[in-house]
Amino acid sequence: MKPLGFYIRFINPLYGKPFEEAYSTAKPTSGTGFLLKLDKNGTYAFNMVIPVFKGNKEPDSLGLKTAQLAGFIQGVIKPSEIIKKQLISLFR
Repeated sequence: MKPLGFYIRFINPLYGKPFEEAYSTAKPTSGTGFLLKLDKNGTYAFNMVIPVFKGNKEPDSLGLKTAQLAGFIQGVIKPSEIIKKQLISLFR
């Protein structure tokens, strides 16, 4: 398993597990929560990984999904920021 030019099992387990799961299931996945070291407020976040496929639609079978995998979109999600922005928009 070597998409994107790196070996998933040898990268940081915190980030690598969602990549490995997204690759083997061809579905969006997320990791467990973790504390961002640079965040002075002690805000927790989690890693989200979404597989991207060649062509305009998701392939029908898992075999085709892994064969047509073009890469991943990866991001760090901070739930507190999402909730805060929604609450602010409700009370404007």
